[in-house]
Amino acid sequence: MESNTGDGTTELGQDDIYLAVREGIKDALLDVFATIVLLGLGLVFVWAGTQALATASSTLGYVSAGTVLGLGLVLAAAAFDLVPSFHERLLS
Repeated sequence: MESNTGDGTTELGQDDIYLAVREGIKDALLDVFATIVLLGLGLVFVWAGTQALATASSTLGYVSAGTVLGLGLVLAAAAFDLVPSFHERLLS
């Protein structure tokens, strides 16, 4: 519950502070989890693309391996916020 102090400032009640801290911690934990998942997926795709590139024998093999490798690099870059966020574009 907010209360006005008379000098233009507002004090937050104990419940409001608790809810704000709880939501902040929940948001931070979800961000950490999403970063770990994106990085893990990116590393799997980079590994698979590298393996496919090493064993490719045709042009189609090289193109598909390069695509998988590129996707892995984009996912790893997204995990470190080096590319624009996917969910911001999808939600807006």
